[in-house]
Amino acid sequence: MVGPRPSPRSIPPTPASPRASVGIDVVTRTVLAGAAVAAFIEVALVLVFSGPSFEGVFERLSFFLVELGLFVSIGAATALVAAVVWAILRGRAPELRARLLALMACLPSMYVARAAFSGPRARALPAHDLLVGSVVLVGVFTTYAAVRVAASLSSRLAVPTASRARGRTVVALLVLAAGLHVADQRVLPRLYPFFHLGLQALGLGLGVAIVAAHRAARVSRSRGGTVGALLLALGCAVVGAGFSTLTLARSRALTTVLLDRAPGGSTLARPLLRARLALGGARLAPPPPLAPAEVADALLPPGPRLGSRDVILVTVDALRADRLLPSVMPTVSALAAGGVRFAEAYSQVPHTSFAVATLLTGKHVYSLSSLGLDAASHETLAQIMRRERYKTAAFFPPAVFFVDHERLAPLERSAYGFEYVKYEYLDATHRTDQVIDFFETERPAHAFVWVHYLEPHEPYELHPGITAGTPGGPEGAPERSDAQLRYDGEIRYVDAELARLVAYLRRARPGALLVLAADHGEEFGEHGGRYHGTTLYDEQLRVPLVFSLLDASSASAGLPARVVPDAVGLVDVTPTILALLGVPASAKMRGRDLAPFMSPAPLSIRPRPVYAEIDHKKMVIDGPYKLLCDLELGTCALFDRVRDPGERRDCSGEQPEVTARLRGLLDRFMAGEARFEKRAALPPALARLFARGRLGEAQVAPELVAQLPSLDEETRHDALVLLASLPPVMDARPALVAPGSPEDAALLELVCARGGDVAAQERLARLLESVDGDAGAPSWLSAERAARLALGSRSVPAMARAIENLDEPRLIEALAGALAASGDPRALDALLIGLAPVRSRQRVAEAILALGDPRAVEPLARWLPAEPYVPVRTAMVRVLAGLGQRHAEVLARAREALVALAATEQDGSVLGALVAAIGPGRVGELEIAIDQLPRATPRRERIVGWQEGIESPHELVLADGRVLTPVDGIVRLPSDARQLRKGEHRPYLVLDRPVPPTP
Repeated sequence: MVGPRPSPRSIPPTPASPRASVGIDVVTRTVLAGAAVAAFIEVALVLVFSGPSFEGVFERLSFFLVELGLFVSIGAATALVAAVVWAILRGRAPELRARLLALMACLPSMYVARAAFSGPRARALPAHDLLVGSVVLVGVFTTYAAVRVAASLSSRLAVPTASRARGRTVVALLVLAAGLHVADQRVLPRLYPFFHLGLQALGLGLGVAIVAAHRAARVSRSRGGTVGALLLALGCAVVGAGFSTLTLARSRALTTVLLDRAPGGSTLARPLLRARLALGGARLAPPPPLAPAEVADALLPPGPRLGSRDVILVTVDALRADRLLPSVMPTVSALAAGGVRFAEAYSQVPHTSFAVATLLTGKHVYSLSSLGLDAASHETLAQIMRRERYKTAAFFPPAVFFVDHERLAPLERSAYGFEYVKYEYLDATHRTDQVIDFFETERPAHAFVWVHYLEPHEPYELHPGITAGTPGGPEGAPERSDAQLRYDGEIRYVDAELARLVAYLRRARPGALLVLAADHGEEFGEHGGRYHGTTLYDEQLRVPLVFSLLDASSASAGLPARVVPDAVGLVDVTPTILALLGVPASAKMRGRDLAPFMSPAPLSIRPRPVYAEIDHKKMVIDGPYKLLCDLELGTCALFDRVRDPGERRDCSGEQPEVTARLRGLLDRFMAGEARFEKRAALPPALARLFARGRLGEAQVAPELVAQLPSLDEETRHDALVLLASLPPVMDARPALVAPGSPEDAALLELVCARGGDVAAQERLARLLESVDGDAGAPSWLSAERAARLALGSRSVPAMARAIENLDEPRLIEALAGALAASGDPRALDALLIGLAPVRSRQRVAEAILALGDPRAVEPLARWLPAEPYVPVRTAMVRVLAGLGQRHAEVLARAREALVALAATEQDGSVLGALVAAIGPGRVGELEIAIDQLPRATPRRERIVGWQEGIESPHELVLADGRVLTPVDGIVRLPSDARQLRKGEHRPYLVLDRPVPPTP
């Protein structure tokens, strides 16, 4: 009996049939569609979280199209790679496919493992290499398992009746992809690029998986068209990248939102923007006319005049404006309440060196030094006061000149023009003693004194008798971290010393004018970073600024108490002090006299804009608005300081007119700053081109290359030197002419080599070898260029010479890493010399450990007790411990140095490293079990530490139920503690030592 013929829909496919016939064209189209899905997800989430940044439907549509173009372009490149991989795997058994893909996963797993364990703490782990290998193996086996699971799942989803399962799978993958995007945007921003690249790669993979799951029942048969699919991928790559680049070039606001809010799109957009600049696609806008800001200042009424009196200028390192509170700085808060406080004072550079130089000269020294104007040509406040018969004295540490030491060398040699100078590291107590001793011994008729307190600069030290801050902070503020509490404790320490200084001055020098400021602020994660010198947001730029008379009788007639709400800069301090004393200021000073703002009468004159800068980043504040620009990428962000004091939302899309106006102010500032110093004998357009290039604007490079053939020999030399510091220009040689000197010939090779000319790179390598002898490098070869060339050549003698003559931290760290990787014994002496600059000292110490030369133990053992910085001491402890473990012949000397430090060390993080580094045994009376230790006495203390790399517990429970909280990985046990409660957290080592003497 013959039954009815079954319909084709009712015949379940065999598990092998759907996957066996999938062709390269299907794979290519699926990857392209997956990239589009990833773009949709990111756009949707950005619109949800950053909707107010867009103005109207058109901007949102433009943003979506740009994101789509970026993701499809990278998806096209991925599709081409996937096509090659699929061609290799197609037709093979599922087990063999999984093994081959797992083998291919070795390279990305090695990249992730190397990046994840490249940090200073990770590199110091005893099982570092084993952990790296473990991550690689985990990546390989995870890939293998994922491929097998995906193959099984795809077979199930390919059945036509599995529509509900496909729907649930798509929804789950969409939720997971959205979660990855949120993590990419909010977890560790601006840190660990490999982590964010990994999240973005997973997001793209999930987009492909979503498309594959949705179409699982409809990709059972390939319809050919492999060549067409590959051409489609190439076309998508070209069109997507081109459209996105052109659109971003036309919309600054859109570019800003993309770079700040869309992590995946930002990663894809940055190389396109840089490539466009390198190819000469950007052109400079015509400069706005220079506005005579001095005219408005001339209309201001005169401010108070105090006559001749002592001036005490106090600067506190790294002091944020929001710490000027009675609970943190009672002395300074009282001075501010009785004097004039500028509520919106800004540093011009978030670095001590240039901030102090700006304050003491009344000029934007950072910009002027970038333009090639010697720091020695700037007259300082001390030099002017000496002409007015003031005795000048300065008390400051060498840290004032650590950054850009070479560019400020003339000011360092002259000590800013002060007569009486104390140039050394001292704590605030001894610094105050120095100032009092100066007045007692010198007894000047009138004095101008500058004193710089290094606290509360990192590392944040504890001070006996000074408690840390309160966790709550100001009302409405979030809980403060341990670092912030220690930072506040350092501020209180300085404030206590200022109270002592103020009391002396009121008694011995009545009527003195005290001016208190800071060089810059300090970041505690407000925008994803720490410390200072990296951004131009308020936490790194806003500082306190107070003018106060130190006796009540003259205060009533001289400086009435008031708060000035207008934005001002440190550049205004010198002109203001001179104006208050009735001393004429130099016409070249760019700061303004703030004395009119100290009068109680309201002023109708609008204040001048305030500028700040660091590297390629520039800032201008005008009224309630603040504009931040990155000249390297040509992007700007606008913030409303009244409605958005935390600078969280870019409103350039809402305020395009304001953005354009403030960018015009910034252009005017950059174009006109040098005209007050000296006029160059260049045409105005060319002079402006040079000025903007020296200030770091990347778009200048292609235009400058185009100008080279028409320049005279001297100007061409200057242009080549400038091009060597700007982003590389591709195909520069056709626009260049034969240079007229050997120096210019070498510079020409340098410019071409940086643009990708392989032959020029080889000629440069030979040139570097030819100057690698005792004769020294030619005069045109600066320390920075020599370092970059040495890095490219990997010549140990060349790198050793370069690191000896350099003080730029990033280049020193790069050279140190390359020297360590060389394994050459000649590298050790250069690395020891490279320890001198403090900002790169920690990384250089880690490079010494990577080199592994036992000869380093003795110099490091002598260096360690005098090292003032906590992170560096911690790193040196690990270096000595690591070298001792590797080389038995130096183990005793390394342990001797570590035990000696353990007897006096106060900082918790260093103690934690010492406890782990010295190891178990009787050396230094270290023992494993706390139960065996005798009860502590007032003369002895016990410290519990955990092995580096193992997460410390959030709390430590004693046998009697008391709970202790570890700080910096260790905890000091109370004297009556006998043992810990049995549990999962056990101490790694316990240090029993005499209580170190109080410094």
